[in-house]
Amino acid sequence: MPDDSQPILRIGPEEVASARVPPQRTAQAAPQPVAPPGPALSHLAVASLALAVVGVPLVGCLLGPIAIFCGALALARIQPPEQRGTGLAIAGIVLGAVEFVGWIVGLWILLSRPATSVGQELESPFFAARPALDIANAPAHIRRALRANVRVECANRNGMATGAGVVVARSSDLAWIATNRHVARCDWGDDRGTLRVVASDGAQSAAEIRWLAPDAIDVALLRTTSHGDIAAVDLARRGAKVGDPVFVIGNPLGLASTYTAGAISALRAIPAGARSVHVFQVQAGVNQGNSGGGLYTRDGELLGLVTWAADKRLAEGVGFAIAVSDIVELLEGAGEVWQEFAAARTALGKAP
Repeated sequence: MPDDSQPILRIGPEEVASARVPPQRTAQAAPQPVAPPGPALSHLAVASLALAVVGVPLVGCLLGPIAIFCGALALARIQPPEQRGTGLAIAGIVLGAVEFVGWIVGLWILLSRPATSVGQELESPFFAARPALDIANAPAHIRRALRANVRVECANRNGMATGAGVVVARSSDLAWIATNRHVARCDWGDDRGTLRVVASDGAQSAAEIRWLAPDAIDVALLRTTSHGDIAAVDLARRGAKVGDPVFVIGNPLGLASTYTAGAISALRAIPAGARSVHVFQVQAGVNQGNSGGGLYTRDGELLGLVTWAADKRLAEGVGFAIAVSDIVELLEGAGEVWQEFAAARTALGKAP
């Protein structure tokens, strides 16, 4: 017998017809794994290569070392595999080193190139070849030096070079002129050419090399016809010390009989074979064309022979002259040449 105490659930046909199937729940897609970030690119490595590339056409002598520093610092800081850029850093270092060396070599070639090629003169005023005026009214000690100065000219088919010389002895028909070896050799290019001297009054004569100092010392003795207003100088018999006033006579840029004053800056000695040669460093106006000219004491005695001056683009007022006392010692071993020189000096009443 049914238990009437429990309620009976009855579902009628209408309820069955109105029933709806509940929507099915779709499964959520599983989350995709996120790829970890790649290794970071070193900014220092990029900067190193960029600086090296920019420095090639620009100032590689400055940017090259900076690129090398950045590249080396990048290599020290890169920690693989978290960072990358090793190749860029190495490329920056190599390129920076190459461009730095290239720029330094290029600048050295540019700065060491002479202002003019061998045998060519700097452009001179149109009146350079004309004699200087009023030499007779110069003070006596300067006048003697001006009259002893000559212009030494070397001409061949490649052009003409000029320097200076000093009359150190004279006879009735001959004159002996001291100058530089590099002025007297007159053999630049493929043609030896001709050598001549021009006195302070403009008189000209051919010259010959009578003697070249041994051990490539930059001294030569020329012999030429004695003419014009030339006079032999007195030779200094005492030494000089730093600070002594001196003057130089020469032909800078072809301008004959030019006087400049200065002082002894230093006393030096240079090796020459088995001996050493004393050199005066002077602070005075010495330019191209003064080579072979005279360095004089305040009294007008020949103290040295100008041999070299620093490039004016690098230094100003740095010139050198070989001591005349050493030149005389070298001449004493020249046999016949010394006898000619000593005889001519003695005939003039001047000590050889």
